[in-house]
Amino acid sequence: GIVSAIDCFRIARIARLAGAPLSKGAGIELNKKVGDQVSPGEPLYRIYADHPADFQFAADLADEDHGYTLSSLP
Repeated sequence: GIVSAIDCFRIARIARLAGAPLSKGAGIELNKKVGDQVSPGEPLYRIYADHPADFQFAADLADEDHGYTLSSLP
């Protein structure tokens, strides 16, 4: 599919659960932006956390809703 939108509020909430901005090693690295093509199973972003519990909280929230809207290829 194609990335048609990114919910910045959802992404920011996931990053905060990972420990950002207080933990300097925590945050999210976006691998895909609006307009990019995505294959099944391809990561949309990578979550970084300094503590395993923070990572798990962020990953659980991302599993509920990853914050990306994908549309099918034309």
